[in-house]
Amino acid sequence: MMPRKSPELHKLQSTRSQAKDSTTEDDSKAFTGGRLKMPPEFKQDPKRLSVWKMLFGPLHKRRTLTKADSAAAVLLVEQWILWETVNAEAQARPFSQVTWVDKNDNEHTKTVESAACKMAANLHRTIMQALQQFSATPASREKTRPTKQPVAKNEPAAEGTIQWVNEQVALARAAQQAPPETSAPEPEPEPETDWDALLKEPLTPAELLLKEADDALAEE
Repeated sequence: MMPRKSPELHKLQSTRSQAKDSTTEDDSKAFTGGRLKMPPEFKQDPKRLSVWKMLFGPLHKRRTLTKADSAAAVLLVEQWILWETVNAEAQARPFSQVTWVDKNDNEHTKTVESAACKMAANLHRTIMQALQQFSATPASREKTRPTKQPVAKNEPAAEGTIQWVNEQVALARAAQQAPPETSAPEPEPEPETDWDALLKEPLTPAELLLKEADDALAEE
């Protein structure tokens, strides 16, 4: 099965996609795994820093996160810290006394679950749902899809990817902007060498006079 072309590649090749739109397509390969971006204020807060490292330190080694997940990670850290505070109160005072008076003015008292326990339970469910979104629970871990691994600097980009399209566009633009190659002028032909003249030795003055005399006698 041929890989689906990106819109940039269709634009470069002046083609049109014939594939049907599918909402169930696996788009995990479109994202490169990386590290979350920690807010600067977290680095100054030892409590938030420790929770951040506890929750996301092991997940960074899986390379299943991206920088786009940082906002959700910040909310999870805040929920966790709030849950610790409320849970401490719930552990210290899990029950409370409720008193009321009926229509006959008789006072009644009963022991109920404290408000801190109810809030802690709600926060617990919220945190567990957030951990599932980060694939940080045993059940959700089995469904985790790895993100795209970063391409090595010396490794060529795969055909059809955005990086490959950008490289092709850059090459096409460079070819259009490159000046035309000019051919070197052809060298002028050298005059033919008169080898017969070079082989003849120059005449001496006496030989030259004799030659002139012979020529004069031949004319008579």
